[in-house]
Amino acid sequence: MAFSLALNPAIELTSCGDAREAIAVATSRAPDLILCDVVMPNMSGPAMLARLRENPNTAKIPFVFITANARAKEVGMLKALCSVAVITKPFDPIMFAERILDHLRFVREHED
Repeated sequence: MAFSLALNPAIELTSCGDAREAIAVATSRAPDLILCDVVMPNMSGPAMLARLRENPNTAKIPFVFITANARAKEVGMLKALCSVAVITKPFDPIMFAERILDHLRFVREHED
């Protein structure tokens, strides 16, 4: 996933090893978008999103979930958590970066 994104010069990528590190990075850098796996070490993606939403400095950062669970109930639950999108695995690595950029463009067009 990171390799696919790193190949696109329009994307500045910061990878994190776990949710705690990602929360610290999001707090200090305020990224344009967070791409997060649902299953991670130390904390789930939904728990990480909840922590970010508690902090006024990170509450509005757009969030995209990545999951291997493509069941409609799971995807619906993730979308209900106020994420921008849910991308299910496997995905096309060639088109992945463009898909993320599309989500970012959508967010920017619909900002308050």
